[in-house]
Amino acid sequence: MSQKRGAEASAAGEAASKKYRVLNVPQIDAARLEQLDHASQEKLKAAYAAVDENVHDNMVIGIGSGSTVVFAAQRIGERVKKEKLSLICIPTSYQALQLIREHQLVLGDLTTTPKIDLTIDGADEITPDLDCIKGGGGCHVQEKIVAYNSAKFVVRHSGKPTCCAARLSPRGCTTGGV
Repeated sequence: MSQKRGAEASAAGEAASKKYRVLNVPQIDAARLEQLDHASQEKLKAAYAAVDENVHDNMVIGIGSGSTVVFAAQRIGERVKKEKLSLICIPTSYQALQLIREHQLVLGDLTTTPKIDLTIDGADEITPDLDCIKGGGGCHVQEKIVAYNSAKFVVRHSGKPTCCAARLSPRGCTTGGV
């Protein structure tokens, strides 16, 4: 029985590995990086990679929650101003709502724009089956709904931005232990 489970888990892991890829980290101004501790530098790099490789004009973007998303919203704001991108941003939390407002991005919601092109979020871990294990916080349900309605989900974990090509299953984001 345990051999069967092991084979099933291995097959699921192999299938999942074909659904994601690690993004390339863009060049970032050294002066900007020097102001941050190592963990924040990794989050900034991951957020910038996620935005630079995936955000394009005329998109609806889900804005996740957490420390990495702060950098992603900042980068989206920079690109909107510089490139005159037309984007609608759907928040997953009060924090995301505040980030959208702070960076003067266009605020949307699921009732008016239920189809989302891309969601950028963070996770503590990602299982081989591409389940996201999230830490504490009260926005899990909204994060799951936004991610589920997204054609593409980009998540940062362990310092690596990962682009999940497949739509998340309803169990795609689970609560991690405390």
